[in-house]
Amino acid sequence: MNVLKSKQFLIGLTIGIILLIFSILIVYFTGDFNYAIRRFNIIFFFATFIIISSIFLSSYLIAKRDLKLSEQKRLFDAVMKYTTDTIVVKNPSGVYIAASKSAEEFHSVPELTSTVGKTDEQIKISSFQSEDFFKTVEDVDKIIWETKTPHNFLLQLYDRNKTSHIFDITKIPIFDEKGGRLLSIAVGHDITDRMESEKQFKSMFYDNSLPMFTFDLETLVLQDVNESAVKYGGYAENEVVGKTLKEIDPFIIKDIIFKLLDKFKEGKDKTFRGLKFPLKNGEIRDIEVSLTLIYKKDVPIAVATIFDVTEKLANESKIKLLKQLYESLIKEVSLILNPESENAVFHRTLVALQKSGIFNAVWIGRLESDRNIKYISARGRGTQELTKIKLYADCDKKFLTLAERAVCLNRIVYNNDHISDPLLEPYLDFLIKNEWHSACAAPIHRVSKVWGVITLISDKKNIFDRDILEFVSKISALLSHSLNEIDIKKQLEKEKRKSEYLAHHDPLTGLPNRLLLTQLLEGALNRADRGKTYVGVGMIDFDDFKQINDTFGHDEGDNLLKEFAKRLKNILRQTDHLVRIGGDEFVILMEDLKNKDDLYILIPRIEKAFAKPIVIKGNDIYLKISLGITLYPIDKQPPYLLLVHADNAMYGIKAKKGVRETFWQLYEE
Repeated sequence: MNVLKSKQFLIGLTIGIILLIFSILIVYFTGDFNYAIRRFNIIFFFATFIIISSIFLSSYLIAKRDLKLSEQKRLFDAVMKYTTDTIVVKNPSGVYIAASKSAEEFHSVPELTSTVGKTDEQIKISSFQSEDFFKTVEDVDKIIWETKTPHNFLLQLYDRNKTSHIFDITKIPIFDEKGGRLLSIAVGHDITDRMESEKQFKSMFYDNSLPMFTFDLETLVLQDVNESAVKYGGYAENEVVGKTLKEIDPFIIKDIIFKLLDKFKEGKDKTFRGLKFPLKNGEIRDIEVSLTLIYKKDVPIAVATIFDVTEKLANESKIKLLKQLYESLIKEVSLILNPESENAVFHRTLVALQKSGIFNAVWIGRLESDRNIKYISARGRGTQELTKIKLYADCDKKFLTLAERAVCLNRIVYNNDHISDPLLEPYLDFLIKNEWHSACAAPIHRVSKVWGVITLISDKKNIFDRDILEFVSKISALLSHSLNEIDIKKQLEKEKRKSEYLAHHDPLTGLPNRLLLTQLLEGALNRADRGKTYVGVGMIDFDDFKQINDTFGHDEGDNLLKEFAKRLKNILRQTDHLVRIGGDEFVILMEDLKNKDDLYILIPRIEKAFAKPIVIKGNDIYLKISLGITLYPIDKQPPYLLLVHADNAMYGIKAKKGVRETFWQLYEE
């Protein structure tokens, strides 16, 4: 049918019909009948040839189109399966007709296995998402169909662990050639980590004592300034934000700034020297500007830090080192703010500090419970000999190192002439040998308590001024933040493991519970099918347990249950499982039985486990139990029926407890 409707076939058919009509007219109007017939045959042949050719051409083109569509579908399916982005496709009625694997996972709950074929109203019933989520989706759907243009927006989603994620979503309406609604496509990217990084960057940006501003590297439009920059320049924020560098012209340089920017874009320079900055009051200051490149939604943004070098040109080398220090730290800040481990944070921090060129030695120590300071990580000259120096934070000692003083006073302490400090007399030879002329120590806190100390040493005097000390304070705060983050992550992981354990285990005995029993039983049956072995499913119940509870109390009853579980676990094999399903009812799964007779080896061991009495408040209690067993695959039933059959067998033997010869019986239909 597709061939008969194709454009090529219709054109060929039209031409063929015209030729046929023409040939008939020749026969009709021509007197020479033989001549007319010959012409008719020739024209009829060409007409037939054209029609048949058009059919083959149409078939080829349609097959080629179908092949292309098939390839496009395979490509689309691969994208939907392997992309980490969330992609969903809806028809104009609001029904999902496709969804990427990532998108499906955000709605994955037992009651909802797929979003395809459902509307948002149907998904809402069992989805983890909030009402605001579905309201936003509904509003955006209306917007794109009414405006006929794509719409970008942020949306909060919760994953299957109910963890919040922020997605940057673009929704695109698709129309047919006549403008009719065809479908809508939503593509979302998880920007949670990026937003968190932006939040951390903003904290460092706005709280910084150095003047800082950001600008678009392509358009040169200033986007933001911190409070220090506003105070420094005297310009109000609205006087500079939103304007280009050309419009503001803060550097009183017409061409050089743009040449320097070109070098920065090429990765050749990160520091602008010899620049001028006019304050609003007319004063001209000598400055240097350090640039760092970041990306915001894939757009390059330059972060500029202003260093005033007017007061003392002699301090130029020190300011240069301070810039290098900030640049070194910024490279490591993501690890410090999002720590993987304590050792990684300490190592990367010390490496960055030493690379700055200001400090020739740095080390971190931890305050032990006995007040000793234990060396954790160290780099630089003289640090190899630190282990020979025992540090003890006794605040009443006559001689105290800076590290000990920082711990005792719980604040930053420093020396700009370290060797002349009288409290360091016992360490004078060590300090002179390693040229430790300036030093600073800052406490590191963990959960609001002093956890340790970081010490920074320079081979030059008078290094630690206000700016360097403020930087050291930030280092100490960042390390404290990292340790607290590690603790929070560990606690959350511990709580998660505890919750998962409690969800699948009995809190009294520590045995697997009814919820985990289903998984254990299904696994045992699958292994039995593969190995051609048997599984014994046993149901155990105490005889007269209520009487024990009533006589000795529930606490002793609980102790009895724990002792019961302990004895049974001790006699079971590694392939067996013991499960408490409630009260005094337990289930035994006996795997890897070669035949039915193996039961007669295991059951006496169970009986022997309770041959000795359990002492309760000085009384010897001999436990009596009833055990019902069904054997798979002799009893080839699904898991829940196997439990029912074992339970039936158990209650059958329990009913005979006054006259029975054995405490167990095998289920028989």
